[in-house]
Amino acid sequence: MSTNDLTAPVDPPTDRAASLPRPAGSASLAGGERGITPRRVAVSLLVVLAIGLSVYYLGPARDTVSATSISMPAERGLPPRVGAPAPDFEATTVDGKRVHLTELRGHPVWINFWASWCPPCRAEAPEIEMVWREQRASGLVLLGISQAEDAAAVQSYAATAGLTFDLIADRDQAIGARYRVNGLPTHYFIDGEGIVQAIDAGGLTKAAMLRRLSALTPGH
Repeated sequence: MSTNDLTAPVDPPTDRAASLPRPAGSASLAGGERGITPRRVAVSLLVVLAIGLSVYYLGPARDTVSATSISMPAERGLPPRVGAPAPDFEATTVDGKRVHLTELRGHPVWINFWASWCPPCRAEAPEIEMVWREQRASGLVLLGISQAEDAAAVQSYAATAGLTFDLIADRDQAIGARYRVNGLPTHYFIDGEGIVQAIDAGGLTKAAMLRRLSALTPGH
């Protein structure tokens, strides 16, 4: 090695970290880098909540909505259940027609327990009427059994809403108690042999109504 090699100036060490390019939009600590603040956390939580609510309300359609609670007189005996005979009853519709459930054998029967003061009942009423008009030629019997109101109230609401199926005013809730109705609306779907095939508490979509009725038809 020559003397010149030993006395040649040496370049200072290179600061590699300083020489690397910074990501776009980044700032040095000296420049006041922004960190996580309570305000930014709050905004993020609100965004997550908004997304969750949109998924709940705008997501896949649900078959039922919540029922309105209602108190019922005490009733003895076993409650009705799917696969068992529907409890028998006799009643008179608001327009004077006598109805005896056992005399409806051979027909699919849809019982809708409802009331004109019940919001989910009022919400589903137009679709019930629509399905009734589409299906009545098949022999379907639809009984709308109103709870805790008289015939005049039922007739008044039916005229306003344009309901044409049979309506019964169960003012003392005797039929409702026999069917253990704890919320309105409640739906019972009964086949031509008088056997309960489905029970639904809460308002139904049209698709759910049609699905229940198709299961009462022979061959489905």
